[in-house]
Amino acid sequence: MARRAPCQYCKQRRRKCERSCESEPCTRCIKMKRKCIPQEFSSSSDSSVGDDDEVNERRYNDLYQQIEELQIELHNLEIDLNKQRSTAALIKSEPTWTLQIENGQLRLQTEIKSFEELSLYGKAFLRYLSPFGNTFKKVSLVFENAQPYALHKAITDLTRLAVDNGSANNNMYSNSMIARYIKPEAFIDGLIDIHFHCFDVWLQAIHERSFRKRIEKINKLEDPTTLAICASASVHICRHSFLNSQEKRYVGEYFYKKCMEKLIDMFDDPERELESLVIINIIQPFLFTTMRFNECKKWSSIAWILAESLTKKHPGYANGDASLDMNTRIFYATIHRNHLAARGILSIVDLFFNHRCECIEHIPCRFDFLPDENSLIRYSFEALNYVIQLESHPFMSRVHKRTMKALVGEKIDLTFEDIVCHEGFLVEWWQNLPEYMKISEEPYNCTKELIDSCNSVQKLTMSLYIHSVAINIHANLVNIKINGNTAQIVKDKAIYLALYAAEIILILAKKIENLEEICF
Repeated sequence: MARRAPCQYCKQRRRKCERSCESEPCTRCIKMKRKCIPQEFSSSSDSSVGDDDEVNERRYNDLYQQIEELQIELHNLEIDLNKQRSTAALIKSEPTWTLQIENGQLRLQTEIKSFEELSLYGKAFLRYLSPFGNTFKKVSLVFENAQPYALHKAITDLTRLAVDNGSANNNMYSNSMIARYIKPEAFIDGLIDIHFHCFDVWLQAIHERSFRKRIEKINKLEDPTTLAICASASVHICRHSFLNSQEKRYVGEYFYKKCMEKLIDMFDDPERELESLVIINIIQPFLFTTMRFNECKKWSSIAWILAESLTKKHPGYANGDASLDMNTRIFYATIHRNHLAARGILSIVDLFFNHRCECIEHIPCRFDFLPDENSLIRYSFEALNYVIQLESHPFMSRVHKRTMKALVGEKIDLTFEDIVCHEGFLVEWWQNLPEYMKISEEPYNCTKELIDSCNSVQKLTMSLYIHSVAINIHANLVNIKINGNTAQIVKDKAIYLALYAAEIILILAKKIENLEEICF
């Protein structure tokens, strides 16, 4: 059954097409003064309905796509507007400072009425003296790791599994038939030598000469400090170890069990605070190695409490020097070193157990190295004093706090000026080092040929430190979240320096190992 098709104008507007016959124009086109263009006749009402549905669907899809595009455009306009408003508010909230040069001196003419204004002036004055001025002030570079650090993730998963599943049955080592035939007297002297000459060569928690003199007069198997030293030294891996893998565990468990029996009875004794602190710091590597993570977490907190208590009782602990008598000087040095060790261990525990990365606040103080300590320990503390001088600077401390957040997957927010000033501080610090600590005049001019020709552990380890700082900073700057020339410059240089520093670190580590002056 054929039906009359509407004209094109009426069909587009979905209106009724009224006309007397096909050859005449419709009343609507006549009224609108339009040319009435007829449509083709449909042979079937079903096909006409199908065509209408297809047209409607196509028109609906077009409208839906237009709406989506408008929504995206509105969202982008809203983001741009919010950025403009925040920038305008920030600029508007900052006061204007009037400076005048008079008789060669820079004077502030604007009156300061509150401490907040003084703080704002201090920040503005530093920015005024900056060679960049306000050029990069509003440019904030956001860096984010695409994936968490593999080492952090692996250790975190390992600690979680160990805590969830509980510690292994360590009594199997101490109660086995092998443990019954262990003669500890045969191992003590060798393990003590390994501790002082291989294990604890950088930050000696206990004065070697005083310790050896004291244990000559006592039963070594009843001294908790000796037991802690033997437990940790037995599982230490170095070329001087005289135990195989199985013997390490049995011997270590033997000394650890006897040490903990005594430590539990003494750690809350106010008269033995320092001794307890030393024992806990020495035994911690054994706890890490044997995956006693709950014990490690518990004793690290106790050690930090003991360390803080000792520093409050003896506020002059950081001022040890040649003017003091030898016993007092040793006492202060032991507190100072173990306070630093306790804080470092607690920060590692926080990282892997609590997923917090709290930077150690380096107080600008000098570590005292005692006159009867060997040259390697003397050098290590001299180098540590220079490192603390660098990292205790407020600017360096602020940058390091931000970059350390990447260890737990947080974003890093730095300005371009922060990155440039950080490199400037490192170069200036390196150039002020004594000549016997520098392998080259510039920190990043180190080459494989230069390393191969150097036989000084002091120069090699200091170069290892400066390149470790470089890779720690620049490895975090590779994944940048904004586009532009500034971001691309930072990214390209970060990739180059990170790869260069990684290569140099491997060469330095191999060279230090080949020298065989320290167990590395």
